[in-house]
Amino acid sequence: MEFNKKNIRTIVLIIFSCILFYLGIKNIGIVADSVRSVIGVVSPFILGAAIAFILNVPMTRIEYWLFHRTIRLKKGRRALSFVLTLALVIGVIIIAMYIIIPQIAETLQSIATQLPDAFNAAQDWIYARMSYWKALQDVLEKLTVNWNEIIRNLSTLMQDAAAAMVNSGVSAVGNIIGAIVNFFIGFVFAVYLLMAKEKLAGQGKQVVYALFKETTAQKILYVCSLSSRTFSRFISGQCLEACILGLMFFVAMSVLRMPYAMLIAVLIAF
Repeated sequence: MEFNKKNIRTIVLIIFSCILFYLGIKNIGIVADSVRSVIGVVSPFILGAAIAFILNVPMTRIEYWLFHRTIRLKKGRRALSFVLTLALVIGVIIIAMYIIIPQIAETLQSIATQLPDAFNAAQDWIYARMSYWKALQDVLEKLTVNWNEIIRNLSTLMQDAAAAMVNSGVSAVGNIIGAIVNFFIGFVFAVYLLMAKEKLAGQGKQVVYALFKETTAQKILYVCSLSSRTFSRFISGQCLEACILGLMFFVAMSVLRMPYAMLIAVLIAF
C-alpha cells in the first residue's frame, strides 16, 4: 500500500477512532451521562422540529388554497395560514374533548348508580358464606399471632409508603413543569421554523454544498426532499385513515345499536 497523504490520513483517522471507542467503552458511565445531558438540552428543539413538520402539512395546503391565486397579503399570508392551522388543530381537539368528556361523565354516573346494587349483592354473598368465616375464625383463634408486631410492621410500612408517595409527588410535579417548559420552547422553535422555512432551507442547502462535493450534496438534498414528501404524505394518509376508521366504527355501532358509539369512534380515530 502506498503511503501517500490520503492513505496516511485514513490510517490516522482509524487509529483515532479506535482510541475514542476504547476510551468510550472504558468510561461508559460518563459517556451515558453526557449523552443524557445532551439529549435533555436538545429534546425541546427536536420536539419543535417534529411539531413544525406536522403542522407544515396542513399549513402548506391552507396557504395554497387561500393565496395561490392572489398576490395580496404576501407578507402576512404565512402568519395567517399558521393561525388558521393552529385554530384548526385546537378546534379538532376541543370538539373531541366535547364529545369524550360528557360520555365519560355519563359512564361514571352510570357506574355510580349501579354501585349500591353491587354492594348489596356482595353483602348478600358474604352473609351466605358466614359459616365458612366462622370456621376460619375458630382456626385463627387456635393460632398464636403477635398482633402488636404485625401492627408495628404495618405502621412502618405505611410510613415508608407515605414518604415514597411524597417523593414521587414532588418528582411528578417537577417532571410536569419540565415538560411544560420543554413544550413551550419547542412550540416557539416550531413557530420560528414555520415562519422562515424557505430561508432556513436555502441556508441548509448552502451548508451542504459547502461541506460536500456537488454530486454528494445533490444526493443528500434529494434524499431529504424525498423523505419530506414521503412523511408528509404518510401524515396525510394517517389522518384520512383515522377519519374513515372512526366513521366506520360509528356507523357500524349505530346500526347495531351498541352503546357509546360516538365515544368509541372518536377514541379510535385519535
